[in-house]
Amino acid sequence: FRSMLQVGRFYNLVQDAGSRAPPSRATGTKEQQAEKKKIRRDLDRLRKALNRATANLDDFGEKLKEKEEGEQQQQNALEIAVANSDKSAPITRRVCAATRLCDVTGFPGVPQHCIPDVLMTWDFLCTFQRVLLLQPIDLPDFCEALAYRPPSSYGSDDLAMATPVFIVEAHLSLLRLLLQDEISREWWFSVIEVPAEGEAENEDTPEADDEEPTESFSNSPLIKVDLSKLLGQNEDTLRTMSWVKSLKDIADKRGNTVRKAIKAAITLTGNGWVVAYLRKALSLFRSPSGGPSSTRQAVQWLIGTVSEARPDLTDPSVKQQQLEDKKVQVV
Repeated sequence: FRSMLQVGRFYNLVQDAGSRAPPSRATGTKEQQAEKKKIRRDLDRLRKALNRATANLDDFGEKLKEKEEGEQQQQNALEIAVANSDKSAPITRRVCAATRLCDVTGFPGVPQHCIPDVLMTWDFLCTFQRVLLLQPIDLPDFCEALAYRPPSSYGSDDLAMATPVFIVEAHLSLLRLLLQDEISREWWFSVIEVPAEGEAENEDTPEADDEEPTESFSNSPLIKVDLSKLLGQNEDTLRTMSWVKSLKDIADKRGNTVRKAIKAAITLTGNGWVVAYLRKALSLFRSPSGGPSSTRQAVQWLIGTVSEARPDLTDPSVKQQQLEDKKVQVV
């Protein structure tokens, strides 16, 4: 390089006024033209899309208009046909489906007053057919099975006299479901819970059972009870001793004192099975088939059985294993 000016020109750091090149208009013009062409192409594409959408909208409007005109023509034709029809023809239940009555006489052999129960039973069996493992059955077939009577011409044929298969399957399914239900075991094989309304009787009424002979203790219970659950109920030993002690002298009580003693024991115990048993015993107090003597006998049996199965009430040194074995033996 001859001078620093040439070095600056070489590195494009310095430009002379005479040698300064004008702005690249050609380059800018080409870029602008390319951008304009792109914008024109996009604009043409949008115009074509607008034209197609407009054409489709016009076609849809024409089809919709033709459809409405066709429906209007059909409606006019129908009105003309109705106007020309016989206006004197009455609208009866047979003609009008909305006012038609159901044919409750369509199930021969089933009394009319039993139709609601039949419909409810059929609906129940169809709804829970999977749980009961039953095949679906039509309502007419179900009614025929209920009202089935073997013809007299069959004589004493066992097959003809047998109950229809579906009725037998339904009974067996319901019984199987009841026997498999854990909750049903609490009332099927145990004490029947008695409402407390029987306890609200007038206690001031004198009881004339003083002349009854003293009943002898029987080893058989008067009330059905699941003894394994009664003895298996967890209860504090002191609470058990308290209600057992309150009923020890039940044989010497008469009249309302029997009821008061049983009610006191109900408040003392925390065993639900004992409460149910004592309430059932109270229900025998005024029962025509029972009486005060039956109540005392039932309570005596309970006290004797619990005392025999719970030797720990009198002997605290009894071991737990011995106690469990004694319970099993008593049960």
